[in-house]
Amino acid sequence: ALLSSKALAHAFDFSAAAFHFQTDGGTNRGALFFELPGKSLTASPKAVSKTHVIHVSLVALIKDSSGQIVDKYTVDAPYEIPDANMDAVRASPLMYSHPTSLAPGRYSLETVVMDREGGRASAAVSQIDAPGTPTGIAISSAMLVQRVEPVAGRPDPSDPFLLQGQRIVPNVTSKVAADAQPFAYFVVYPDKASAEKPTLRVEFRVGGQVLANQSADLPAPDPSGAIPMAIRAATHEGNCELKITAIQGGESAEQTIAYTVAK
Repeated sequence: ALLSSKALAHAFDFSAAAFHFQTDGGTNRGALFFELPGKSLTASPKAVSKTHVIHVSLVALIKDSSGQIVDKYTVDAPYEIPDANMDAVRASPLMYSHPTSLAPGRYSLETVVMDREGGRASAAVSQIDAPGTPTGIAISSAMLVQRVEPVAGRPDPSDPFLLQGQRIVPNVTSKVAADAQPFAYFVVYPDKASAEKPTLRVEFRVGGQVLANQSADLPAPDPSGAIPMAIRAATHEGNCELKITAIQGGESAEQTIAYTVAK
């Protein structure tokens, strides 16, 4: 009902993003990430237990160009938080993720997040482009890294968010604190049929002006043939862009990360 409304509900902010990686077949392996600021949610106090209750419900629908639902993700997550931990919860975002596998094409992502304790909701609709199978060198979605987490149990070697035994958690929003020292993460897929050594070019812009431009050789691929990369992302007050280009012979592939550095 909320998604069918002419004016989408917007009681609080949340962010959603889709990231894509290459597969050997005709689909794109990736994930949806949703980020909800803890301070946006209503926390109901429970005096007897000295806790607060937060309750999040989330529904996300991926629809193809004909409007058919091709994937669905739902969350119903009540939390009972000790009073002593409330400040930390308020200061941190709640993150949810859902793996995807999409055929090449354009999709819509329709999302509703409900604050059950406050009786409030927000909804959003965005577009997802799942790229086709590349004919030369390729590059995954590029993203800023919010944090890295240890992997519980045996790591899945096919997980595209794994880097040196830890799992990347992307920054879903486009905002970066002035004192942050962010990294950018992406995966380069060299053309196995080419004997040329792949290189990387990174261009940093602020307000459309180029402030830095660097090139370097890429390291050797891992056993799967991919090259996971984490590089330092420059920060400068204002609207920033990091343009990442992978080059091999006469072929190239690029991704751009746009972000805003607060004052």
